[in-house]
Amino acid sequence: MAPSKPHSDERKPLLQGVTVVHDGAASDKHTWMPVDTPGLGDRYPSQLSGCLGNIFFTWVTPLMKLGNERPLESDDLFQLDPYNRADNVSRKFADAWEQQTHSKKPSLVWALGKAFGFKFVVAGFLKLIHDSLQFVGPMIIKDIIAYLSDPTAPLSEGLTYASVIFVSGVVQSFALRQYFFYCYETGMQFRSAIVTAVFEKSMVLSAAARQQRTSGEITNLMSIDAQRLQDMTPYLHAVWYAAFQIIVSCFLLWQQIGVATFAGVAVILLVIPLMTVISKAMRKLQQRLMQVKDERIKICVEVLSGIKVVKLKAWENSFGQRVMKFRDEELARLRTYVFARSGSNTIFSFVPSLVTVVSFSAYVVLGNTLDVGTALTSLALFNILRFPLFMLPQVLNNVVEASVSFDRLRSYFLAEERVKVGQGDLTEVGISVQSADFKWDAAPPAENDKKNDDKKEEEEALVTPVAEGPTLRNINFSAKKGELHAIVGHVGSGKSTLLAGVLGDARCSSGSVAIRGRVAYVSQQPFIQNATVRDNITFGLPFNADKYEEALRVSSLKKDLRILTAGDRTEIGEKGINLSGGQRTRVAIARAVYQDADIYLLDDILSAVDSHVGADIFNECIKKTLKDKLVVLVTHSLSFVNQCDQISVVADGRIAEHGSYKKLMAKKSLLAQMVSNYVESEKEEEEENMTSGESIEDDLADSSDDEEMAIT
Repeated sequence: MAPSKPHSDERKPLLQGVTVVHDGAASDKHTWMPVDTPGLGDRYPSQLSGCLGNIFFTWVTPLMKLGNERPLESDDLFQLDPYNRADNVSRKFADAWEQQTHSKKPSLVWALGKAFGFKFVVAGFLKLIHDSLQFVGPMIIKDIIAYLSDPTAPLSEGLTYASVIFVSGVVQSFALRQYFFYCYETGMQFRSAIVTAVFEKSMVLSAAARQQRTSGEITNLMSIDAQRLQDMTPYLHAVWYAAFQIIVSCFLLWQQIGVATFAGVAVILLVIPLMTVISKAMRKLQQRLMQVKDERIKICVEVLSGIKVVKLKAWENSFGQRVMKFRDEELARLRTYVFARSGSNTIFSFVPSLVTVVSFSAYVVLGNTLDVGTALTSLALFNILRFPLFMLPQVLNNVVEASVSFDRLRSYFLAEERVKVGQGDLTEVGISVQSADFKWDAAPPAENDKKNDDKKEEEEALVTPVAEGPTLRNINFSAKKGELHAIVGHVGSGKSTLLAGVLGDARCSSGSVAIRGRVAYVSQQPFIQNATVRDNITFGLPFNADKYEEALRVSSLKKDLRILTAGDRTEIGEKGINLSGGQRTRVAIARAVYQDADIYLLDDILSAVDSHVGADIFNECIKKTLKDKLVVLVTHSLSFVNQCDQISVVADGRIAEHGSYKKLMAKKSLLAQMVSNYVESEKEEEEENMTSGESIEDDLADSSDDEEMAIT
């Protein structure tokens, strides 16, 4: 499966509790809106200088001058070149990976190469120029020595030698600097593309695929593995240029010291199998290290996510020991890996010196005289040979680490995606479900009453079993623009699963599902960003004051904002203040209203708020603001169902009843029974409240009498 292409105007919901908007088309493409920041004008580096300027990097000069005058800030940076922007980079990679998914064995390397390979190839050509020119100096050492030894040699010859060395050094310097610039630029594109693709993929993973991958693993893919690919780019060329330098150096050494060169080559050939063994061992150690690192991050995320429960129940020591257990194992494996890497570096750093000693010894033993010219030329060539041999351990380490990251990323990108819901035969905004069976690849989230949300979050299992058989059977459901549909039923009857099936989260094993229009979804567990209230509501869209005020009003948030010190600029989430369950739900409602979607799927939003607030939200938001929209409301609160256009009663894994309120109440239906039970429970609760109030008044009266007697 390919990661979603981030270049259209659709957003698909997957993460539990995220209010999102998507078009009912059968794709999973996102709109990316990169924000331009004010900097050194509206231009980017490639516009500030011509060809020579790019060679000499003169576009950095204004930034350096500004930094000399005052400390630099983020606003001082240049605009990003279009070909390096996240939207363009992610689009190119998504297209390349999409083509790879149609091959028998999709290759992440080929996808990255096709998307960003041009400058990487240019960098390789520049490195070839640099490496070729570095042999110029050693090859004219003998001529320079001969020139210096001949007093009658003309000055022009010496100037020629000097010019050759100077020009060679200058060209080498330019080529090497451009090589590293192109490599690091390509590495940055690799990282941007991978991070975006991992995030996109996380939004479309199927339920089964989500259970197989922890949040810690996904976090590692976006941080550690993506960074490794970026760091790998300069070393990837070393795989060929190290071999090139070794071969050319050995050939030129053979011309200088003859068959004695083979003594040094023999040492190199003996080391190569050792390199292979060490690289395989390093790869295994790296894989084991990444596995335990994933486990450690997973447990840390779980502890931090439930830190309130951990603190209230004094579980700090218990969970601390679990975290330290994984950390100790990680450190042990890291220690083994570092020792192995240090050992390989020590061995390989000794190889160049050993090759030099063995070669010169063999040359002398064979009866040759080691003159100054031959010695200096050979030493210069051995010095060139020393670098690739010294670099090989680091190159192998980086390639091994990158190969592990490539395997992990490839496996993730090929993971199963959730079902894509198409438009079907719908010609206007609406939902159509025909004879559909919905099942979860993994068990669905619990549909508990929102009054027990805190308890549910505390006791919810970390891993849920795979569901067997369809959760909902033979579902027929349709809705069109301007209608308000209520879905009711007992806890666990499958109401939320029906919404999940419409969105594509629950698999449709038979039948068909079609949806047309942009969808806003508010789940039972609303998603809150670590951002301000305003940012949580606008959710990346441009700020519109009128829409924003309307969203606050109909979600009954204005009173809450007046209590907050910074109003809607208050930071909320993990790094800010914590909101109550009702406040989180109202923020999600405001977010959905601000999106101005065509279809609204509201999963039991009224149970999380007080009754009078719920009434305001239903009347002002659902009945008025969203009156021209298609609204599907899952609810346990039956006091509002009489105002809905259509009602579906879910029971025993199917839609048992469907119709208008008047039609269903006119007969002995499940809805009539549920409404009757609901009214009785409301009366009992009201009587309990009245009894409790009278008891409090009696206690206060008795207390007052006691005080009067005491005074008397």
